[in-house]
Amino acid sequence: HSGGLRSILTAFPDAEVSGGRGGGTDIEACVAGQHWRWDEVEFTVLHGVSEEPDSQTQGASLNDGSCVLLVNIGVQSVLLPGDISSEIERKLATISGGHLRANVLIAAHHGSDTSSGYPLLKTTSPQYGIFSAGYRNGFGHPHQRVLSRFSSLDISTLASFEAGMISFELTGSGIVSPPEAYRCSNRHYWSWSGNRELCRYL
Repeated sequence: HSGGLRSILTAFPDAEVSGGRGGGTDIEACVAGQHWRWDEVEFTVLHGVSEEPDSQTQGASLNDGSCVLLVNIGVQSVLLPGDISSEIERKLATISGGHLRANVLIAAHHGSDTSSGYPLLKTTSPQYGIFSAGYRNGFGHPHQRVLSRFSSLDISTLASFEAGMISFELTGSGIVSPPEAYRCSNRHYWSWSGNRELCRYL
């Protein structure tokens, strides 16, 4: 979501902004096939606004108009699927012919049960699945069935409402090292008891 967009544009006033359906008139629509390189990091848009009919403007169609971004550095990669549904996930898995890999997968739609289906999870085969969701959010994200799907495939998971900011260091080769969780590296006595179990494995 774009809650911090104003601060970013203040710091980088000449930045070009690309987004999905419903992003606003000042935001360029992301389109599948867009690709750019920054130093040794490659960025590829796998899905964007152009795939969805213009007549669809509400509900699930807004989510399915999300930008899906694959970030590659060497043999390591991170997939950011936005809020796409399992239908679009299945489409991406099929188009890739089973070759869409990601060491780190940001769970689509905050871990909603309408996303993170088996086709994408099995195709990407990530080491880590990350849920960006608010503490005690009213939607129940991440859904227990989604957590079970990740667990059944032995994918390690972390949630932002438990770990705080989650950081990965990608070197471009080999497996991804364990992430750093802000609440483990910046411990406070008033919250440490609740995070002790989480931090044992990081």
